[in-house]
Amino acid sequence: MVKKVCVFFFIFLMVPVHGAFKFGLENISARNLQLLKGKNVGLVTNQTGIDQCGKRNIDLLRAKGIKIKKIFAPEHGFNGDIPAEKEVKDTVDTKTKIPIISLYKQWTGKKITAEILRGIDFIVVDFQHVGMRHFTYISTLFTVLKAASEYQKPVMVLDRPSPLGGCMEGPLVEAGLKTFFSFCSIPLRHGMTLAELARYYNRYELKTPVALHVAPMKDYRRNKKTSGIIATHLSPYIKSVDACHGYSFLGLLGEVRPFKTGRSTDYVFQCLALPDHVPFTQKQLSGLSWLLRQSGITVQPYTYQDTNWQKKKMCTGFKVHVDDIADFSSFSMILKLLMFMKKSGVSLTFAQAYDKKFIFDKAVGTTLVREYIQGKVTKKVLKKEVDNGLRQFFAKAKSCFLYEPYPKLVFVQ
Repeated sequence: MVKKVCVFFFIFLMVPVHGAFKFGLENISARNLQLLKGKNVGLVTNQTGIDQCGKRNIDLLRAKGIKIKKIFAPEHGFNGDIPAEKEVKDTVDTKTKIPIISLYKQWTGKKITAEILRGIDFIVVDFQHVGMRHFTYISTLFTVLKAASEYQKPVMVLDRPSPLGGCMEGPLVEAGLKTFFSFCSIPLRHGMTLAELARYYNRYELKTPVALHVAPMKDYRRNKKTSGIIATHLSPYIKSVDACHGYSFLGLLGEVRPFKTGRSTDYVFQCLALPDHVPFTQKQLSGLSWLLRQSGITVQPYTYQDTNWQKKKMCTGFKVHVDDIADFSSFSMILKLLMFMKKSGVSLTFAQAYDKKFIFDKAVGTTLVREYIQGKVTKKVLKKEVDNGLRQFFAKAKSCFLYEPYPKLVFVQ
């Protein structure tokens, strides 16, 4: 009966089971368990911290005799149901009555103080990331490691894959653009697993490294078969592997008007549209369809009513599906779509934050993309800067990789 339940769980999520593949949660060694035994553990997790049968890490670890004293939740909250950029409040796990401490405030990470870590001997991290730098779960990972370094707490990461596979591409983060969602200089699409990122942060970003332990995945390779394994929705808007793939380029385009990415539909980050008030001819729409298809995206005409506006507006465009994420350049797609719209006469607006800096710049990590679209720098300049940064990062990061093949570098096209 248990086997049938597991199979149903994965069919529901349209995620295949692949041989003996195991998450880190399902592959904790006896040595790692011994490290946790008798310790008061703080567990950094959310709704994604489950095994391939849908069992919670909290319950699985407690069943192994691990004492979980506090749960720490990233953006979107413990259940993954709080909208983006909304403050996450402290709460309690209804099943175990363990307190849940929020590590996210509106727009920012919460500083982890000595009081928050009081009574905690060991920190365990287990959640699923999207694969893009600007999705803040890995920002929380960095915040936790930084606090663990400051307060001398050992950390164990239960590893999980990148849903975007092994491509590494896009700009690093310029010093003046570092924020909670672009916190340190790693590529936009990094191609790394949760534990590999932790190893990189620990080696290169922390002044004092932590005692870092890893429960690795079993039978993981950076390819299509295992990169598409996620156990449940990642956020209110990212509910499937297809949404993860779409987010890899639509997440940033959502910061540029008038792009619409389906936030009032069941296809968030799975559609690309423009409001009907934007001048855009049928010929231009056909050109957009051709561009998407030539770039490895299956398109289907789609019209929907955007209910996020005070006055509901119709939007016209396409449902999109990335055919093969392992052979798809997310960053180049962003550049192509921005330039296509500019050449089509669509006025592009890059929204500004309270500090007058562009939100898009902060998310993408550089001013060069916007300046290229605005004609202030050439593509040659953009390509040189991005590609050189990528090579330099890879040379440092390869000592932190745990699995083969290593991430594939994708240069600006």
